[in-house]
Amino acid sequence: MLDWIIDARAPWPPITDQGQRPTCLAVALTTSHEHAADQEVSAEYLHWASGKYPGGRGNPDAAGAALARRGQPPSSQWPYRHETDDSCADYMPPTTVVGPFARRRCNRLLSNVDEARIRPHARRGAAGRS
Repeated sequence: MLDWIIDARAPWPPITDQGQRPTCLAVALTTSHEHAADQEVSAEYLHWASGKYPGGRGNPDAAGAALARRGQPPSSQWPYRHETDDSCADYMPPTTVVGPFARRRCNRLLSNVDEARIRPHARRGAAGRS
């Protein structure tokens, strides 16, 4: 048994249920931002704002640009809703989004990932667990 393993989950907020929406990047970055800034910010706003940059929603570079340039308002100004349809033309921040906007620079961790090099390692790891 390994007695040196440390459970580092304690200071992090619980996992967010994003429902069936493809918002995992915005939700994950929001959780990290909230942990660093010690305030609740809007994942919905980050998801929307990412669509304003090249690559669009779900793209790490777009999300990083949105977080650094636009930031995120408090989550109370645009709460995350499972039933929101971000494909409709009127998907935009409500008038209650007035800030202040918390900005954060994030490293480009995922944009240079070589999936072809990682895939065999992931397969070996998954095979080792079965």
